[in-house]
Amino acid sequence: MSILSKFKSIDGFYSGNLKLFKDLKKIDKVEEISILGAGNSISKIPYIDNLPLFKLDSKKFIKIIDNNIIYLSANVTCSELHNFLIKNGLVFEPIPSYPNVTIGGCIANCVHGFNSKVGTIRDKILEINIYNGYEIITINKKDNYELFNFTIGGMGKTGIIYSAKLLVNKISYTHIKIKKSTFYSLTEGYLKLKKSKSIYNQNNIFIDYSKKKLSFYGICNQGTPLNSNKTISYVKNKKIPSMRLGILGNIFVLQLFNKFIFLTSKFALFNKLSLSELLFPSNKRVNYFLLMPE
Repeated sequence: MSILSKFKSIDGFYSGNLKLFKDLKKIDKVEEISILGAGNSISKIPYIDNLPLFKLDSKKFIKIIDNNIIYLSANVTCSELHNFLIKNGLVFEPIPSYPNVTIGGCIANCVHGFNSKVGTIRDKILEINIYNGYEIITINKKDNYELFNFTIGGMGKTGIIYSAKLLVNKISYTHIKIKKSTFYSLTEGYLKLKKSKSIYNQNNIFIDYSKKKLSFYGICNQGTPLNSNKTISYVKNKKIPSMRLGILGNIFVLQLFNKFIFLTSKFALFNKLSLSELLFPSNKRVNYFLLMPE
């Protein structure tokens, strides 16, 4: 057992002491534990002082077992998975925008990716291996329907996720073409999104609303698939530190920052994104997480 102190996530940190376990045999007598993945949580940290943490310390692996099925360990990060897949002409889209989170964490939180039209990670999971406190068991939708569904999005309540089988797709596009449009009401913005029929469509909306001026102004960036002769670049992990500290936590500073993001989006000149930039927008944009609500 070791002690972690000042444990950090992307949008906060815990300054107390946390007990870290890496051996399951030593935590059998512990009544409550919290499972630690890559330590890159986007959400608030719910830890209490001296809380036992368990970190899966097994060897990482990713295997292609069929044309569109992969088998991997839960401690593989999203960037490691993505870089492995693009070497083989494959892609896995329902993953969060920050590349350093683990697949186990993605399953436990039932994450989604940039494109809601392809569904959540739940729709791509064939099988999960979990440690339930006694043994490692294999669960799937057919044989263990309830346990399978409780595990996906279950925040680790059903056990420690060890590995999984996932459905992946062949890469059908290398870039997306960005088309920018504006709207002046939520209804108009909604109709713009509804009108878009491309299954590979990215919609980022930035809204500038003023109660005093009773004005509403929105920007909608829509992306449609585009194949390019350029190869898809690999994702290089960029560790994003906790940003909600000091003056950055001040509400007035955040409002100014939000205004800055809106203006840069309004006048941005980019019109094309690569597949890797599309899947992991926050890897290069540290300010992305400042836009998260408290």
